Amino acid sequence: MITDWLAGTRGRSWAVAVVVGVMLGIALLTADRQPSALGQGAGPLAQYDPNVRQWHIVARYYTLVNGTRVQVNLVQTVTGTAIRGSSTAGFWLIEQHHINPEFFYDPENPPDVPRGTPISFHYFLDTIDVNALVRGTGVPIEVVRRTSTYALLEEKRRRQVNEIPIAQSVEVGDTVVVAVLVDSALTRPGRFEERSARVTSVREGFFTVDLDLKEVSGNTAVHGAPVFVRRDGQWQLAGIFVAHDVRTRPGESAIARLPSLDELIPKEAQKPDRDNDGVPDDEDRCPDLPGDPENDGCPDF
Repeated sequence: MITDWLAGTRGRSWAVAVVVGVMLGIALLTADRQPSALGQGAGPLAQYDPNVRQWHIVARYYTLVNGTRVQVNLVQTVTGTAIRGSSTAGFWLIEQHHINPEFFYDPENPPDVPRGTPISFHYFLDTIDVNALVRGTGVPIEVVRRTSTYALLEEKRRRQVNEIPIAQSVEVGDTVVVAVLVDSALTRPGRFEERSARVTSVREGFFTVDLDLKEVSGNTAVHGAPVFVRRDGQWQLAGIFVAHDVRTRPGESAIARLPSLDELIPKEAQKPDRDNDGVPDDEDRCPDLPGDPENDGCPDF
C-alpha cells in the first residue's frame, strides 16, 4: 500500500494522508510545471552537477485522532547543495525552515502542528527508502550551523564532490545562474535545469534577482536552489534561494548570502582524519592506523 501511494504522488501539493497504527501520514511537495532549460554545457552544473541534489526531509510527529495515537510524516522535497566533501563527511546547504519546528507550528503554514509537539527530522538523499522511513532512520545528518535563512548539514558518511568556492561579492546588474529542480519524485532522483537571472538589489544578508523561482517551479522543491555567479573565470556559489521571511517585490526572489567556506564550516568539523576512522588526527592515538573511536582511534590489539 505504501509503495503504491508513493508511486502515485507526483503533482500533488500538500496532499496529506493520516493513517492509524504503523502506517504513515505524509504531506508531499512535488513539481507541477517545468521551465525551459538554459543551454547546458558551459553553466555551473557542468562542473557541479553531483553537488546539487534533491533532499526529502521528513518531519515526524504524533497526534491524536479520535483518541488514537497517530504517527504523521510530512515529506518535504527541497534542494540541497554540497559545498565540500571528504572521505568521512559531506557538507550541505539547505533553506533552514524545513528543519525548524517553528515553521510547522505556524498557523498560516498547513498542517499547523500544535505548538510544543515534539518533531523529529529524517533525511533522504535523491529517493525515499520506505523501510528506513518506517524505522525512522535515513541519511545520518548533524546540523552544524543554522541562521535565519540557511542551515549547514554535515552528512556523516563519505562524500566526494568538487568543492564549491563561495563568491564574496555580488553587484546589482550581475548575471547569475540558478540550478532549478524541475522534476522531483520520491522514488527517483530529481532533474535540474539552469535558469539565468539578473541581480536587482544587494542588501545585508541577501540579494534579489529578477526571477520568481516559486512561479518558475510551481513547487517548494526549488527552496534552497543554489545561485552561481562567474568570478575570476570560474563559477562560484553566490547564495541559495530562500522563500520564507524575506519580502521581495513581485517577480523577484531573495537569495541568502554566504560567508567564505572556512567561516561557514566550523573548524572542528574540518579537522583532518588521514586514516578515515572518524577520529580527528589531533585526537587519534593511532592517526595512521584505522581504529575504534572508543579506543581513541586505535584498533583493539
